[in-house]
Amino acid sequence: KIEEKLFSYVKMRGIYNLLVNMRNVDYISSSGLKVLLALSKLVEANQGKVVLLTDNKQVLKVFEISGLDKVFTIVSSEPDAIKLLQTTIDKH
Repeated sequence: KIEEKLFSYVKMRGIYNLLVNMRNVDYISSSGLKVLLALSKLVEANQGKVVLLTDNKQVLKVFEISGLDKVFTIVSSEPDAIKLLQTTIDKH
């Protein structure tokens, strides 16, 4: 299962500041949202942050309708995403 492999990798490597590049994602299912939400909880429990990178209007609409746009930091440019993650790293 991809969720288990992803979580295992994150825990094994101790990487808790993640940039999820969703630029090539045209559709996200409720299962995909569930994985991202669980990932977010995992990294935040370890003082980390997940930043989602997308400018796809359909994907953004799914996050808005589900209310998850309030949960996730979503940006449309890679430099903005990196800056946000660097700020989180600098705090620790």
